[in-house]
Amino acid sequence: MSGAVLAVSARTAVATGIVPPSNPPANIAPVPNYDNCNSSGYCTDGPPCYSATYPYSEQYSSSACIDAEVEAIDNARATEGVGPMYLPGNWTSLTPDEQLFAVINLERVGRGLPPFAGLVASLDQVAQDGAAPPGERGGAWADPVLPGGFSLGAGTDLAWNCRVSGGGASCGGPGNPGASIAAGGSMSALDADYMWMYNDGYGGNNVDCKSPIDPGCWGHRDNILGPYPKSTQAVSGTPASALQILPSPIGATLVMGAGVDQPLGSNWPNGNFAAIFLSMTGPVPPLIYTWQQALSAGAGGARPAVTSVSPSAGSVAGGTSVTVTGYNLSGATGVMFGSTQASGVSVVSRDEITAKAPPGAGTVAVTVTTANGTSVSAVTCADGFSYGSSPPSPPAGGYTAVAPYRLADTRPGSGKPYSGRTLGACGVLPVRVAGVDGIPGSGTSVVVVNLTVVDPVASGYLTAYPAGAVRPEVSNLNFVAGQTIANLAEVPLSTGGALAIYNGSPGGANVAIDLEGYYGSQTLASLYDPVSPERICDTRPGDPSGLSGGADQCLGLSLSPGVPLVVQVAGLGSVPVLAGAAVINLTAAEPGSAGYVTAYPSGGTVPLASNVNFAAGQTVANRAVVELNSIGAIDVVSNTYTDVIIDVSGYYASSGNKYVALSPARLVDTRCSAIPAPGWCAAERLPGADSEVPALRPGGSANITVAGVDGVPLGATAAVLNVTVTDTSGVSSLTAYPGGSPMPTVSDLNWVPDSTVANLVIEKVGSGGTVGLYNSSGDGEVVVDLEGYYG
Repeated sequence: MSGAVLAVSARTAVATGIVPPSNPPANIAPVPNYDNCNSSGYCTDGPPCYSATYPYSEQYSSSACIDAEVEAIDNARATEGVGPMYLPGNWTSLTPDEQLFAVINLERVGRGLPPFAGLVASLDQVAQDGAAPPGERGGAWADPVLPGGFSLGAGTDLAWNCRVSGGGASCGGPGNPGASIAAGGSMSALDADYMWMYNDGYGGNNVDCKSPIDPGCWGHRDNILGPYPKSTQAVSGTPASALQILPSPIGATLVMGAGVDQPLGSNWPNGNFAAIFLSMTGPVPPLIYTWQQALSAGAGGARPAVTSVSPSAGSVAGGTSVTVTGYNLSGATGVMFGSTQASGVSVVSRDEITAKAPPGAGTVAVTVTTANGTSVSAVTCADGFSYGSSPPSPPAGGYTAVAPYRLADTRPGSGKPYSGRTLGACGVLPVRVAGVDGIPGSGTSVVVVNLTVVDPVASGYLTAYPAGAVRPEVSNLNFVAGQTIANLAEVPLSTGGALAIYNGSPGGANVAIDLEGYYGSQTLASLYDPVSPERICDTRPGDPSGLSGGADQCLGLSLSPGVPLVVQVAGLGSVPVLAGAAVINLTAAEPGSAGYVTAYPSGGTVPLASNVNFAAGQTVANRAVVELNSIGAIDVVSNTYTDVIIDVSGYYASSGNKYVALSPARLVDTRCSAIPAPGWCAAERLPGADSEVPALRPGGSANITVAGVDGVPLGATAAVLNVTVTDTSGVSSLTAYPGGSPMPTVSDLNWVPDSTVANLVIEKVGSGGTVGLYNSSGDGEVVVDLEGYYG
């Protein structure tokens, strides 16, 4: 099967750190070509941005030039699935450094990334020095001394990027993305933005970009869209490799300076914009400009803008309490959901409004009106609100396992249902399940599906829920741009037997959905029996898991492409010989190349489906519910060389427990233990018992209360949890186990630094109605969402 397959609000998505989207494969020529000039810099086309005789002229500030630049930027953004850029209403009143600051933030928020925190006027002079030719006002090659006493040398790669006009070298780069940007030879912030973001990569004029993977390729873009720099202290003369990452929490402040070499309108033979972004750990200058203030500075004030709506979904009957955040919201005279006025509007601050959603249907744009105008009415991930009905309450049901097969694959040419129906930004795909391919049309209430996102344009998440219902504020699967990754989900169906998949990213994404089984009222359905997790297979040489007694069956049997490995499940550990299906955690360990692994009943035909997708060298796990053959075995096959590890946590047989699906609820978010807690924590309404669970440090553990919480009865035997780790440091793994029990030698999630990873956990409930979580090494924040229980 070729290529098979943090928005930080109440539960909309788990924060992904800040992961920038992938870069374009090549530079994008501007359309229209607003600055078509000869090799000497003189332009033959004249308007809209140059005169024929004076290449650096005031025409850059003309409305025709601005319109042409924005059109070119919008056309380039469209190739990445990003919506148009809307300049603030007072754009021409902003100073050049404010324009530069604004346009960088517009590129960030348009991709779901947070804006840089502030514009610091006291850094303008430092930025102007960086824009000057060497020898003038300190020049680009000096080591600027910044407020707070830090000296940032040109080679520190922390928060300085040398002047590149006239062929000068760039001192920053992707080694520390987000720290700084600078560029030369640009007459306007919009022209600089086009060059940095779209026209300075592979195939362009960037002398460092000989191939798309060269370190200098798209370096400025990497910095514009990069994550906030970590709390890093730079000492004058210290090489980049020796910079120390200071322990958290640190009172780090992200600041920014921008400047121009010579005033706008002069002949800029060496003119340049420069900018500095850094995170400081000492005395910092006051923030003279915030992002909001920069946009509202100048005559006439600025048009309001909506950047998020939380929650972003609610009932068709209206009445949902919604928090609208954005810029320039002070003095709002109205909030509209589509064409209907919201009630209960209250202005909290210049960047926050609360309101009650009116009745409605479908997905609408939320707009705010002030004396300076109305925010742009465009349904995007930022300002969209979706209406739905109350989700059904599926009855408890038994399980019917099936050999996995592909229900849907949106990739063009996939040959499967829903081919060519790529999910757009914030798009929804309804998928009919009951009554399809032999699945009973009545009595089927919940399906077990493996969701795989394939090569998404931008970072985001997927949410699966009953079609037509109010979309829950949770995520099932988190991803970054270009990634192919999977996660198992147990999804209730609508009364019509359909589920829906929501793409919570600002770019397009393809999705593959593989069915593994379903719950319902069928008379021959199986019931579930949880067990304490046990390892039954590890192909890695040297027996690193120390297995014996039949569990050592896979020792040294690494997978080769296309060669199935037979794994006995029934009869090992606590799984009886008459089990019909098993819940396993399937881990691919250090594969030789990118690929996938599939598990299915032993001896059957290899299905066109996948359970785990991975990149070369990556260790990644995913839950699977696998039907067993007549002797209780499964086959595991890969399309590349890899080791696999299999842990079993339960089985299905003729006696046991029925599954009860619940409306998803967030049980734990360790990020909310911070003091002060992030603003979104109040909306999560975490259960009191677990509202202050701290981040899991190396070797740390926590017991999560499940029974007696959010609809789970005290007698529940197992819980279905979507567990996500984020903001990770180091290489580590997480183990889930019955609370109060000895910790088993198994793992549920594996991660590397600065990643977000999710996995469905179906875990036996232990003493006190708890599930234990253990983190083996690196730091990580943990988010736990409850999906249902067995009882």
